[in-house]
This record gives sequence, structure tokens and C-alpha cells, in this order.
Amino acid sequence: MNKINYLLKRGSIHDRRRSGRPRTTTTTASENIVVKEIQVKNNASVRNVSAKLKQQGWKTSRSSVHRVAISSGLKSFKKKKTQKLTYDNKIQRVQCAKVLRKKFGVSKRSKKWRWHEVINTDFSGKFTLESLSNPHNAGGWARNAAEIPLTIRNRPRNKFAIGVVFWGGISYDGLIPKNGPIDVTSWLKAQVKENRQQKTYMNGRLYAKFIKEVGYKHIRKLSSTEPLFPDDPDTKHRTKHVLETIDKLFIDRILPEEGDAKFADVWPIKKVWGIIKEKVRGEQFSSFEQLKARVNKNGRKLPVSTVKK
Repeated sequence: MNKINYLLKRGSIHDRRRSGRPRTTTTTASENIVVKEIQVKNNASVRNVSAKLKQQGWKTSRSSVHRVAISSGLKSFKKKKTQKLTYDNKIQRVQCAKVLRKKFGVSKRSKKWRWHEVINTDFSGKFTLESLSNPHNAGGWARNAAEIPLTIRNRPRNKFAIGVVFWGGISYDGLIPKNGPIDVTSWLKAQVKENRQQKTYMNGRLYAKFIKEVGYKHIRKLSSTEPLFPDDPDTKHRTKHVLETIDKLFIDRILPEEGDAKFADVWPIKKVWGIIKEKVRGEQFSSFEQLKARVNKNGRKLPVSTVKK
């Protein structure tokens, strides 16, 4: 009865306009255009879509676009980092794949099958002593910034992260070396001549020396067959000196002209480094020895069944 009297007094059945900014993206047409512009589109962030719709004459806002996206069952996804490939790179990949399939077989039942003899080696990225953290997840709550202690408020970082680069490989028989990857950073420091302050970097000459003196013995120790060694796709590892060294050490190889430099993301050793890095993510190490021990431990934990896949 009270509601009837209220409607008769107002002289309208429509809701009274409420305070605050009204919801703008409420019509079916406006919701459809939001979904059309944001779903499975490149660079379609809430901010970008809102700005684009405003340019088209729609009365909307970022909160309205976000609300429609959520109510439509859409989720936000971040782009994944992948290797950039040009059209020529893609064509070259297909050509190289055809050559390798023809030379080493497609299935295990093939007489040409030799993929179980492939030894894939590579250097890791830098494993740092400092833990990797997301600054967006490392904040806190307070009434004002002044009450937050500096030990909590600040996130000190070294300008140049200190860490270790490792070398390792993967084969059908397991990881190389068996007890964990090799500390390349320490090996490089040992190559520096006395009274020389300049930092030593891995070049073609040192890579050939490393494979000959360090890598080769670990490969032969684990491999039960004559290894099939693919040349490293890095340009400095394809120098004349490096290729001659590899040619003397390994009878069977995948030559540079048979493999594409853009194949680097295909080889499984990249996935091994990714698995190990994910396991140590967020950990803080007090010394290089602690870091190396942790990396070696995670490397040994990878089962042979996973490696063979």
C-alpha cells in the first residue's frame, strides 16, 4: 500500500534518478560492442577499449568496460614471450625440418631413426643470488606511507644482478652432467690471465676450449652410443675454430646448414633450464655455493622418464 501511494504521489512508475555517476554501459548494444572490441583482440586492454569506444561516440568508462568483460565470462591473459620469427625464418624452419626428418627418420620404427643419439647442450641464463619478485605483489597496507618502516617500504635491488651461468645438456640417457650442470662463470674466471682486470666473456676460442676440455668428457661419460652433436645456433659458436674442434671430437653432427639458428627454442634443453629456474624462483641465496648446490639438486631431481619425453 505504501508503495502504491508512493508511485501515485510521484506520478511515475520509473525509478527516481539516483546520486552518483550512472551506469553507462548497460544496454544490450553497448555490451555487445564492448565484447566485440575486447574479446580475442590484440592490445585490447580495458584502458584501450574504453578510449576507442569514446572516440566512436559511446558514453563509457574503464570501470564499465571491465564490468561488462567480467559479466560476459571473459578473463585477462598476459602475452607469453616467444621467439620472433619472420616469414623467411618460418620457411627456413620447414626446410630444415624436412632435411632432418629425411636424414634421421620420423618414428622409432624407421631404419633411419637416430634421434635417441642427439646430445643437446646449451648455456643457461643467469641464475641470480637475489630472488626474483613481482613488485606488484610485494606491497603492503597502511593508513599512510609515513608509518611504513623503510625495511618494509623499500625494495633494494642491485643495478647489475650477481649470479652464475651454467652449462649442461640433455640426452636420451639423462642430463649432462649427471650430478648437475657446470658452473661456467667460475670456469671463465679461471681463464683470466694474472694481473688482468678485464672481464672475460665467452667467445669462439673459449667455447672451443670449454667443449674440448670440459664438455666432451661429460658427454662421453653418460652417452651409451656415439653422440649426434648439433652445432650451437649462436653465431660465435659457428666460427671456423669452433667447427673444426667439434668436427674432431664428434663423428656425427647436425651441421649448421642442416639446422636453423632460430631452432633454439625447439631444443629441449631450454625447457630444462626453465624447469630449474621455476623451482628456485623466489629464493634468496647467501653465497654462490648455496646457489650452485640448489641448482644441482633440482637438476638431479628430474627423472630420466621426463628427460626421455
